[in-house]
Amino acid sequence: MKKGYSKTIIVLGRSGSGKDTQARLLAKKFGYAVFATGDALRETAKKPTFLGKRLRRELKLGHLAPTWLASFLWINMLIRSDPSRGIIFNGSPRKLSEAKFLNEVLSWLGRRAPCVFLVDVGEREALLRLTKRRICTRCAFVVPYVDEFKFWSRCRKCGGLLRGRPDDRVRAIRTRFLWFKKEVEPVIRFYKKQGLLERVDGEQPIEVVFNDLLKAL
Repeated sequence: MKKGYSKTIIVLGRSGSGKDTQARLLAKKFGYAVFATGDALRETAKKPTFLGKRLRRELKLGHLAPTWLASFLWINMLIRSDPSRGIIFNGSPRKLSEAKFLNEVLSWLGRRAPCVFLVDVGEREALLRLTKRRICTRCAFVVPYVDEFKFWSRCRKCGGLLRGRPDDRVRAIRTRFLWFKKEVEPVIRFYKKQGLLERVDGEQPIEVVFNDLLKAL
């Protein structure tokens, strides 16, 4: 990685784009921490606090967590992090207001402007991947419907059984696509206008997508 390069990377993409996989690969290569809003919210929902119980109820109803809560979680993570260590935001910021707020926080903390990637996948391909992907019932590893993962009959990490994700129903997926168009696409345009956005074709094999990310870096 170039000397003086931004220690903050943002990976965006609609559901099914493979952004989670690419964020993990980048983190492994550079030793960066990964922050995913969804994971942070689910961990918060597990806690036996008033906030945890309220959030758990809202998520079960299929409601989105409020913007202030998502922002609180990543701000808390940022201020606890060593400024010299890189951070990858996986799927965040989710809204234009969050993107502007994140820029303000990064600047105040003395971090350079982020490098933003859009792992671009069309709705048709994303729908196919989401309806076909599976999750391990033992270790919760998400098995994407790409490359060699298509042929897994059991989890090759722990041997657990694989099943479809309960939230990967066509109707729910299309709702997520509409939300992406309404909320995330303005974020993409915001970063593009700032000259921070790099688009990568996410419909290629995982290794090719990752190599394209590295070339952009």
